[in-house]
This record gives sequence, structure tokens and C-alpha cells, in this order.
Amino acid sequence: MEFGSSNCHEKLNLDDVRRSVKYHPSIWGDHFLTYASTKTEEEKELQRQKEMVKKVLARVPDHSSHKLELIDSIQRLGVSYHFEEEIEKSLQCMHDTYLGCSSKDNDLRTVALRFRLLRQQGYRVSCDVFDKFIDGEGNFKESLTKDVEGMLELYEAAHFGVHGEDVLNKALHFSSSRLESLATHMASSLSALVNEALKFPIRKNLTRLGARKFISVYQEDESHKEILLNFAKLDFNIVQKIHQKELSDLTRMVECYFWALGVYFEPQYQMQKLIEYYFEEAKWLYNTHIPTLQEYMKVAIVSAGYMMLASTSLVGMGNLVTEEDCRWISGEALEAKMSAVGCYMSQNGASREEAFEEFQKQVSKAWKDINEECLRPTAVSEPIIVRILNATRVIHSLSR
Repeated sequence: MEFGSSNCHEKLNLDDVRRSVKYHPSIWGDHFLTYASTKTEEEKELQRQKEMVKKVLARVPDHSSHKLELIDSIQRLGVSYHFEEEIEKSLQCMHDTYLGCSSKDNDLRTVALRFRLLRQQGYRVSCDVFDKFIDGEGNFKESLTKDVEGMLELYEAAHFGVHGEDVLNKALHFSSSRLESLATHMASSLSALVNEALKFPIRKNLTRLGARKFISVYQEDESHKEILLNFAKLDFNIVQKIHQKELSDLTRMVECYFWALGVYFEPQYQMQKLIEYYFEEAKWLYNTHIPTLQEYMKVAIVSAGYMMLASTSLVGMGNLVTEEDCRWISGEALEAKMSAVGCYMSQNGASREEAFEEFQKQVSKAWKDINEECLRPTAVSEPIIVRILNATRVIHSLSR
């Protein structure tokens, strides 16, 4: 693995990792790594299992619901980066026959899962496929509540909506409200899964955090594929070790990479902006001045650190980062600190509850903006989009 620009490249050696870093015990126990005492053995075993998973992927027909479930499991287990070409090929095939297959399927779970997987991949597929689940009064059919797995997939799919998709707005309200009320009457394992999804829907969850939890869920699923489960555990442990090494070198890497990119990501420049905006907030406080929401948002976007986080997220991408990407990153951010509530209350004579409701609407709008940016064609390359999406996911995780 190589990091940064040509001035900062460094070969990562797992043997060095073991000598220099003290690790917490593997979350899966030593059983899964006893056969892999050296880097070469680990890589060989990972590659062997990877080829076996590839064969499983190839055997399952692209148009079957089993292929949808398999791709979903691979992605949620955090190992989809090993099978990008295979997954893209299968999803392209599903996209080409999307309307035909979705019109024939009356199973909510299958329709919602197909929609979500394609939207995740950037395909601009129609949400009209959910119209069949709407009753004569324009609401989702109450009979759907009997299908908890289908409701859960509908809930996850609804988070990929963009502006103007009313059926997905209805889907999110319907599925979330019904799942919340049903959760108390479910088996403990299913209830835990639903409650976790209500806090951290797939769209807003960090891949590795989600994978850590989903590995345990997948292990308890009687229909799980043992080779995929073992591969995910091995991959998780190896990646965990690599990240521990990366964290120990992060400061040096950031300084080197900032120097290579120049002014757009210069730490001193970013820090100077932060200090200026913190000073502006201090003046408001000293003069007991309550700014308008517009005034506050202009300052809070910078002082909250989102731009710094977004910029830093590009570290290690090398030549994938262009000057145009830098300018795009420097555009308006979407996050503001919760003290903006006070500004809104003062400006509009609103209650705290009304202010929170308004900001929740803004957050929902921002996520739809993000979803739109993620659909092809994208303004910048997919790896850049994913980094910014993950930065936003961090904020969602910290707010829970």
C-alpha cells in the first residue's frame, strides 16, 4: 500500500506493524489467524478465500433474488472492494432489465433491495417501482407491516431519495414509524437489527463500523455462506492491523501530503480560517449579538471543522486528486453546529421544538443533495465522492 504523492510514498510492511505497534486482541479471537503467522501466508490465505467467493458470485444468476442478497451481504460485510468488477457487471445487468424485473416482482423486499443496490452504485433508477405498494388513497398498504424484512428494506431504500421523489418520502415516514412500533413485539435478535437500522441506516453508516456489527448478524443467519463469513473476518483483522499502522503515521502523512498539494490543503491556511471564524463567534458573544441564521451558518460551516475534515479525507489518494476536485471540496459544506438553533429561535420567534424541526428538514434536504451528487454522471470521480460521503457519515455517527 502506498500513500501520498511521489514525495511521500512508503511501502507498508505488516511485519513492521507487528514489531512496532501493540494491538488489542482480535475481536474474532486468534482462531482465524493462527494459520497466518507471516504477511505472505496471510495474503495467500486471503487470496485463496477471495477466489472461492468469486466462484460463488459467478455461480449465482444475475437476475435472481439470491444474487441481490449475496451482493448486499458482500457490501455490508465490508469486502466489496475485492469484487468491484464482478459486482459492477452484475448490477449493470440488473440495471439493463430493471423495469421489467421490478414490474414482475411483487415481493417488497426484492424490489426495495434491487432499487437500493442500484442507487448505491450510482444508477439513476426510477422509484416508480414502489407505486404498486400504494393503496387507492395514496398511502402504503398497511398489509405490508406483516413483512418486517420487506419493511426494513423499504426503509433502507428510502434513504437514497433525491428531491421530488414523493413516494420515497412517504416510504421513509411509513416504514420508520411502523418499524418503531413493531420493534417491541419482535424477537430480540430482529428487534436489535431494526433498532440499529433506525439509528444507523446503511446510507448514513460508515462502512467499517457497519461491517463490524453486520459480521455478527450475518454469522447468526442460518442461510449465511461460511466461506464469505470467514473471508470477511480475515479481511477485517488484516485491515484493522493496517489502519493501526496508518494512524501511528497520520501526522507525518498529512504534513507531507498537504505540502505536495499546495495552498488548497495547507494546514496553516485552514487553521487561519478556523481562528478567524472562531474570533467572529467570540465577538458575537462579547457584544451579546445574536446573528441571523444566514450570518451564523456562514461562520459555523468553517468553525465546525467540516471543511478541514473533508480536505483531510483526501489524504493518501495520490494522483486521483485533481485541482478541480480541490475546488469542488472548497464549495459550501452542509453541516452546522447545534447552537444555530438559538439563532433561528431569535430570528423567527420560534420555539426550540420548531427550530429542531426546521433543522431536521435542512438535514433531510442536505442528504438528498448528497444522494443527487452520487448519481451518475457525477461532478467529480467516484473515489472523491465516497470520501466526502464518509465525512458526512462521521458527523451522523457522532450525533447519535
